[in-house]
Amino acid sequence: MTLDQWLRRRVAEHPDRVALREGDRAWTYAALDAHIEQVAAALRASGLTPGELVAVDVPRAAGSVAAILGVLRAGGAYLPVDPAYPATRRAHLLDSSRARLHLACTTGDDTAATVRRLHDGEPAELPPGTAYVIYTSGSTGAPKGVAVTHGNVISLLHAAAQRFTFGPDEVWPSFHSYSFDVSVWEIWACLLHGGCLVVVDEQTARDPYRLAALLEQERVTVLNQVPTVFGALVKAALRSRPDLSSLRYVVLAGEAVRMSVLAQWRRGELAPGARLINMYGITETTVHSTFADVTDLPAGTGGATLVGHPMAHLRARLVDTDLREVPFGEPGEILLAGAGVAAGYLHRPELTAQRFLTLDGQTWYRSGDLAYASADGLWYIGRNDDQVKIRGFRIELGEVEAALRAAPGVDDCIVVAPANSSGQRSLVGFYTGPGPDGGEPGRALVSHLARHLPAHLVPATVVPAAQLPRTPSGKADRRRMEDIWLGRATA
Repeated sequence: MTLDQWLRRRVAEHPDRVALREGDRAWTYAALDAHIEQVAAALRASGLTPGELVAVDVPRAAGSVAAILGVLRAGGAYLPVDPAYPATRRAHLLDSSRARLHLACTTGDDTAATVRRLHDGEPAELPPGTAYVIYTSGSTGAPKGVAVTHGNVISLLHAAAQRFTFGPDEVWPSFHSYSFDVSVWEIWACLLHGGCLVVVDEQTARDPYRLAALLEQERVTVLNQVPTVFGALVKAALRSRPDLSSLRYVVLAGEAVRMSVLAQWRRGELAPGARLINMYGITETTVHSTFADVTDLPAGTGGATLVGHPMAHLRARLVDTDLREVPFGEPGEILLAGAGVAAGYLHRPELTAQRFLTLDGQTWYRSGDLAYASADGLWYIGRNDDQVKIRGFRIELGEVEAALRAAPGVDDCIVVAPANSSGQRSLVGFYTGPGPDGGEPGRALVSHLARHLPAHLVPATVVPAAQLPRTPSGKADRRRMEDIWLGRATA
């Protein structure tokens, strides 16, 4: 089965229910289906071949949803291209993907689908069953495309059905950029259960007060957020006190959760009936890989983040650098196998071979993320490729960050290891939040870390920051923080 075939079933079951809303406009499942057909027809008329990759402009608009679904209806796979990207990045996506067709779509009373041909060569070869290709940052600076199949997404949705009770009365904000894979979860988990998807415009996405008002106005039931953005929403909602009683689930994903934010949410009783769910995931394993209900998680859990147990369609193991399983409770790299593991990196066989390993006759994705196991599941620590070597010691920056994040008065943090003019590195920590009470917060935090970490893991300096730089997906941007510290960039 394909995602489009599943969607057609929902259209047939309740054609008159509202499927998509943007501002004061709404589309029923039947109306959305008609828009999808128009987009698909335009693509077929432009020579789309089955399984071909189509680059799609994806502004925050209902037209982007119709465009994405139209590509799949026509038998293609979509490559989301965010108009907000710099021209050089957009060009890289189009060139490296070898997409032959480029689609722009608007949804109004009539759908206008504009298809242009990028080159006259043969369509790029994709892994069988590919539904989309999403580019993620690469360690070398060049983004890499991850090919994800219909089967990958469908397996995620079947596994989610064992953890959530989604139904046709759900209202989901389409909050995330369509070039970020959480959007895949928002679109399909909503529409394939017969729910209503509400497009969030750019201004609302950037303004937590407007977002809080939208949640109340639309009676949203399922909210997906990167923890940093959720933290801003909590602060705004505590001031504006919107009625969020309709919320059933708040799903957090994309980065480590700050326990202080969860505590603020609970104390504020903003949505007493909502379950707080933390999900660890990677683009290469199709959005979400683990599940942890953190609604009642105690605040004193240290700097690591509970991400819980693998979803039913995946298996996890923790290994050392030689790929041997580590003892229970010891930190190791997360490896994931199962139906959610993607087909690999687009046109990058060498990189695919490095990260998608065959062990015991099964494909395991090597995440580069560190965790340890407990009876409650996995606890995320940080990245193993954020490793630096200082004075002969190998240091995982994620480990230092976990300890700093657990310190009193720290909301969030980044630790970097900039090199001076002599090439010598030292650890520098940056934090947001009030810091410890009394004295100089920076020195107090260094002293705190010295009490909890070996000497070689203690930063030489810890300084406050008004805000921490973020990547387009909302994650901590260490590279930019290091540039700011060294004077190569401004905050």
